[in-house]
Amino acid sequence: MRGRHACRKPSGGTDIFLVTLKLALRRYLHDWLFSLNSILAMVAFLVPLLAVMGIHDGMVGTLVARFVSNPRHLEIVPNEYPNFPPGFIEELRKDPDTAFIVPLTRYLSWTVKLSKPGSEYIDVKIHPTGAGDTLRAFSDPPEDISEPPGLLDVYLSVRASERLGLKAGDKANVRFTRRLPDKPMEVADVGVTVRGVMPLTILRDSSILTSQPFMEMIERYKDGYGIPELGLPGASWDGKQNPYYSFRLTAKDFEAVERLQAKLEASGLEVETQSRDIAYIRFMDSAFTTVFLTLLAVVGFGAFASAASNSIDQVAKNRKSLAYLSLLGLPRWGLFAFTSVQAAITGLFASIGACSLFLVVERILNARFLGEEYSLSRNLGGFNKVCYLSLEKLLASSGVIILFMVLASFAAYSALSSIEPSEGMRDV
Repeated sequence: MRGRHACRKPSGGTDIFLVTLKLALRRYLHDWLFSLNSILAMVAFLVPLLAVMGIHDGMVGTLVARFVSNPRHLEIVPNEYPNFPPGFIEELRKDPDTAFIVPLTRYLSWTVKLSKPGSEYIDVKIHPTGAGDTLRAFSDPPEDISEPPGLLDVYLSVRASERLGLKAGDKANVRFTRRLPDKPMEVADVGVTVRGVMPLTILRDSSILTSQPFMEMIERYKDGYGIPELGLPGASWDGKQNPYYSFRLTAKDFEAVERLQAKLEASGLEVETQSRDIAYIRFMDSAFTTVFLTLLAVVGFGAFASAASNSIDQVAKNRKSLAYLSLLGLPRWGLFAFTSVQAAITGLFASIGACSLFLVVERILNARFLGEEYSLSRNLGGFNKVCYLSLEKLLASSGVIILFMVLASFAAYSALSSIEPSEGMRDV
């Protein structure tokens, strides 16, 4: 009976896997000290990698995200003003690298007076905007930038809002003047609606954004024309569009900035961009990525060698048991599942330990450098995190670690292939 029971073979692939899994778990728990050392060794390898990833995504990632999200860094502004015809602006608008472009009227139209009803006027700079202008995406309250602003809608800078005590939804007055030959100075007061307030990163001084048609109406009024839409008297406009003094162009991304700059300079127009700052941000991102990849290669090689040696050692320790399984008809892939299961368990607990320790490190670093009592938090320019990894990246890292450990267990294949079923018969 004993012999017949000993020679009973597993009935299928599922039984083979379950038998192997059961043996692997038992041996893993039996050699708990060796298993614990393997887990701790992997944790020591993994925590520095996660910390470098966290610093990259936290500090450098935040810096890059803030830089990219600010459309001012993607702007291209001419350094010379040769009077741009409307056709030139339309040609740039059709360029695939252009995210938004708005022409600017003459320089004298860039300053108006603004007041809250019943209060004194202050001087403000006025800038045109339109549908698709990414500057409006920062308006408080937020709005759909795909829609053009109303003719008499304005967006105030924080400074203008604070000086006049205006907020979104309030009414305000815009005043501009003209002096025609042999005539006294004429003053125009136009009521406008505050649509939103812009942060300092978008509008730094006392200024407002308004619709481009309103800007052009101000220019025509200064030229002596009447503006029937606003009830302002003057000569009838002949419909002729004057050349534009300048333009404000926003590129789609960093690469588009370089391409547009090259196109404009090739046409003989000198422009100003944030190319130096863009190059610096790219260098920072590239440098940290290189550091991470270098550390990954060095630490990864050491971790792979450690995991492979552990798998080989496990085969050596359990050679007799594996010979019994081979004697019972367990195929080679079943023997390999023994080391793979143990490697996967090590990878699972190592990833849990490494991620847990990383969260502690992350909390300590963020509390240390972003606390209100530390001046570095102010020097970082409002960073949200110094070290940070999202839950998705932590879970993905855990999956990669487990897969990495399973792949390292392939190193035990040669040791498994040398196991002969006869080794299990010596004690029968």
